[in-house]
Amino acid sequence: MTWRTDFTDATHEEIAAAVSEALRAHEIMAVMSGGGCVSVYSVNKYQSDDLDFVDSYRDKPKIQEALLTIGFFSNRDRYFRNDTTGIYLEFPPGPVMIGNEPAKEPVEWETSAGSIRMLTPTDSVKDRLVKFYEWNDSQALYQALLVVAAQPVNLREVERWSVKSEGQAGKYKFFRSLAGKVLSRWEFTEDEIVQLATDQMVKERTRQLKR
Repeated sequence: MTWRTDFTDATHEEIAAAVSEALRAHEIMAVMSGGGCVSVYSVNKYQSDDLDFVDSYRDKPKIQEALLTIGFFSNRDRYFRNDTTGIYLEFPPGPVMIGNEPAKEPVEWETSAGSIRMLTPTDSVKDRLVKFYEWNDSQALYQALLVVAAQPVNLREVERWSVKSEGQAGKYKFFRSLAGKVLSRWEFTEDEIVQLATDQMVKERTRQLKR
């Protein structure tokens, strides 16, 4: 098989598919998580600088061998790079966790360039909400909403996980109110989400101080 090595002007989806196929050919069943999933699910409305593939076994020499077939190499750092693209790869250790719970069975996202083994849309939303819940990361909230706007997401499951596993009933309620607007075809920008999230955080701090 002839592997693609030039990713000039390649989309995140095309790179992720090439990586998944190269890994699969070397019997490495890594799962793409993080912002890369948002890039694919939102058709590049959000563009991640890197693609994270979680590998439970972390056989770095085998990963290096697989990625060299598509022109990605690693020097002394933890990243894999290809000189034809600014998008780099990272392989955090497994298992694939979403907050306090393991991720559900990943999907095989079919593309013209191959299949991407990645988080489900629902788990991708949870994955982004972890950062919003823990660090008030408004960009992560924006990313979660992009997935909601573009893909079928099980919001009941997101609520169960948010409340029972993460203890974030209040922040889930805020996220759900924005998700409702998104599903009603509300046009939104990252700046609007950041401002809404910031306003909500100020209100929450004020409420706590008045207790």
